[in-house]
Amino acid sequence: MTLLAAPAIVLQPAMTALKTVKWDDFYAGWIKPLGQVVIAAGIVLVVLVVVTGLLTRLMVERRAESWGDSAIWVWTAVGATALLAVAVFLPVYPMFIPFDDATWATFAFPLAVVLPGVLLILLASGFRPGLHRSGWWVTRIMPPATATVLLLLWAGLLSCFLSWGETDRLVVADLGLALLGLSATSTALGQNLRLQVQAQSGKGEADAAATDYVLASLQHLGTVPIDDFGVSRATELSKLMSEDLSAIPAGNVAAAAAKIMYAIRPGLTWRARITLVDDDRVTVTLTRNSLQAFSTVVSRPELGLPPIAAKRSEPRLTQEKDRARAQLLTGAAAYVLVCLSKSHPRLRRGLCGAVHGKTVALHVIATQPVLLPEPELRTKLLKRAVDLEPEYGPARIEYVTALFDEAPPTTANRFRFVRLLEQVRVLAEADGKVKQGWETVYVRSLYGEIAMRVNGYLTEQVAGPARLAALRRREGDVLGAALARADVLETACDELAGRKDNHRLRAYLDDTKRSSANMRLVIALLREGRCPAGTCASLVRMPEPVASPSPELAYEYACVAAMAREFDRLPGPMGELERHLMLAVATQAEKRSLWSDPSFATLLRDPVRAAESRRALALEPPVGMLDLAPFFPYRDKLRAVGATRFAEFSARVADGSGRDAMAVHLDASPLVVSHLAAIARLGAVHRDLDQPEVVAVLLAAGIAGPDELRRRAVTADDRDRLKSDLADLAERKGVLGLPAFTRPDDWLSAL
Repeated sequence: MTLLAAPAIVLQPAMTALKTVKWDDFYAGWIKPLGQVVIAAGIVLVVLVVVTGLLTRLMVERRAESWGDSAIWVWTAVGATALLAVAVFLPVYPMFIPFDDATWATFAFPLAVVLPGVLLILLASGFRPGLHRSGWWVTRIMPPATATVLLLLWAGLLSCFLSWGETDRLVVADLGLALLGLSATSTALGQNLRLQVQAQSGKGEADAAATDYVLASLQHLGTVPIDDFGVSRATELSKLMSEDLSAIPAGNVAAAAAKIMYAIRPGLTWRARITLVDDDRVTVTLTRNSLQAFSTVVSRPELGLPPIAAKRSEPRLTQEKDRARAQLLTGAAAYVLVCLSKSHPRLRRGLCGAVHGKTVALHVIATQPVLLPEPELRTKLLKRAVDLEPEYGPARIEYVTALFDEAPPTTANRFRFVRLLEQVRVLAEADGKVKQGWETVYVRSLYGEIAMRVNGYLTEQVAGPARLAALRRREGDVLGAALARADVLETACDELAGRKDNHRLRAYLDDTKRSSANMRLVIALLREGRCPAGTCASLVRMPEPVASPSPELAYEYACVAAMAREFDRLPGPMGELERHLMLAVATQAEKRSLWSDPSFATLLRDPVRAAESRRALALEPPVGMLDLAPFFPYRDKLRAVGATRFAEFSARVADGSGRDAMAVHLDASPLVVSHLAAIARLGAVHRDLDQPEVVAVLLAAGIAGPDELRRRAVTADDRDRLKSDLADLAERKGVLGLPAFTRPDDWLSAL
């Protein structure tokens, strides 16, 4: 055993030495040269990338319109490939002397290097034969001086390549590759949509909170809550993605490093510097590739915003200053977005063609209640926005909505607003299709038309057959027109949801389509009419509601259920009205609004049909006797003695002693008490007049007692005139559906 092991022991050092020699040869012949090549190539590549970042300002004009994404991607790939080839060739050629005589370069250099370089110059100078498809459009972005210098360089390189020897040709080819890589990469990356934001105080100190606010505003500009047509809006003006945005970090060292990186890093194209000068002004400077492109001053007084009250005390003063600051930063974000859209066409789709930053700033500030809580000022700002750019759809539809909120809810006004919404819808169309970026404007205007038509029909229906017939003569088949619009809307929702850039709108479009389907049910119930014998099932197929509806959707279900109950139809799978209202109506303001909604107004005033709804939601008529102007100054004293209804007040002032006692209690003259007693007696004329809303209409007509009412209804002509006047006033107040105005002959005969 020992003898056999001896040779192995003797040979082991020799084998180890042999392995070491082979590893040394492999390391010296392969790893070391390869490492040197990689290190050298990496250094060259870093230098070339830095030079590319510095050249972007020479290759792209500061306000030029960027190319399509596909064109930018292609030239970025060409440039990156050329730069990588240069970085590898520079260390490889002197180390290994490859390619021998390189006769193949005679044809490769002119075709693969010079031709793309010259083509890039021609395209960047505005020569674009046939490249108009989406993603491939190219425009003039290169300064003429740069184009001239590049053409001369290419001419010189080609001349040297053709005239120099075979060995020197490779050096010229490498220089050509470097020129192609630098020009293609800097031209492509100099058009990127990458924005760095820096907000600072008037003293130049960085403001991280303001920077974050602007970044958030840039990404979500125009996102607004549920509108007054009952459709949640998804109008987002900004098409910027989170990866497009960045901020200069806080801290002196980090900020300085970020600024250096901005100057030399290719692709970080735009930089916005926002300076809060004072409580009413902010300056905005936008640079592109380190060259100033746009600048402006956003001023609150110029936007029409009220000044901060000088004598305001704390904490109100701080709140107003914070709101003013948010308004200025929102205006700055709007200006930055509009300026970016002038150079990047894809951003224009979200802005619906807006070209003025002031227009977008006015619109966005006006549509955010937290920035502008005053409704009257909101309408004023929207009007200014529409004045600046009448064809800016988002502001126009918001302005129409604001006007509708402030106008009397008459049927005539509803159909006037139908015409206004039709104008907005036409703006959103081009060649029979919805424009890119106008999707929500189109959908909102179309749904608004449907809602206005249906609500107008409901209002006239409760006013009586004569008013409904007059509406049909004036507007034609109102329900048919609404149904046709619903067909168009649902088709449009399907088509728009299929667009590749509309993934963020799909949920909104689905909700709108569901709302349109609910409106179809209301139209079908209106056409079907009242059940001829008691309560019966509807021929309209009622769908099963979704298991967990949103409050908005529950309100729509409640409208359908209310129509079914109004016409004595069984709700079927839709369920009872109260089931949906419990979820949909939360605040007292929302409960009060039910009384003016045409879908509920008539039903809720019927004590029999609406008994369960009133109990479940604690609904009370919105107007009481103490809310009437003559009684309002004495409401607390009258409530203290239990005189809150016409009958109760009349009982307390039935004789002279009662009137005197009431005068003392109210601290008013006997004449005032007599005036109040006369108003209260209007309710005793007829049960239909014994409602505060009706008495409010009579007071608006100048009728303050039964005697004046009889005097205005002496002859048949007087009565016709009185009925017309009262109907107009009732329509303005939204109470036209009350029996006093639908059946006026009942109480007129009791006079």
